[in-house]
Amino acid sequence: HATDATYKSSIYRTKARSTKFGLSLTWQYDENLVNLFLKAAGFSINDIKPVWFGKYVQYWSGESIQRTQREWFLHFANHMQSYLLRPDYFEKVNGMLDYLDDETMPKARQRASKRSKPSKTTTVPRFNNGEQLQAWAEEKGLPDAPIGASTIEYYQLLCQVVERQSFMR
Repeated sequence: HATDATYKSSIYRTKARSTKFGLSLTWQYDENLVNLFLKAAGFSINDIKPVWFGKYVQYWSGESIQRTQREWFLHFANHMQSYLLRPDYFEKVNGMLDYLDDETMPKARQRASKRSKPSKTTTVPRFNNGEQLQAWAEEKGLPDAPIGASTIEYYQLLCQVVERQSFMR
């Protein structure tokens, strides 16, 4: 019966939209929905840097938070909008500005960085592998990776240690 099939498929779609799940490393966002969200703030999906998406997925896949697909899309779009509203914020938080040299940095950013006071806060940089992260931590006098910890788990641990240290100052 055709109406039964339509009814069942609409129930399935409703359940699929309302099913909560933890983010996985293979998650992809809905470009149309995220683009609509960003357009409302005057941005485009083309403004999103691939590293922002990668960092978002890495971080949230390690958390036990459960959301629906739509909630994840909107959460992601909101994060991307916050990065777009604050130029260099993502790079500052992730210790990526240390690697820019004066020749590649736009003049306006050079002037702004010279005016800003140096921060005493240490930021844990993102490395491609755990050995680089371990070497950086050793150089800063931070703890070694726990036995069996993945690179992302060790990164998260170091972020917590650094945050505690900056709070104690």
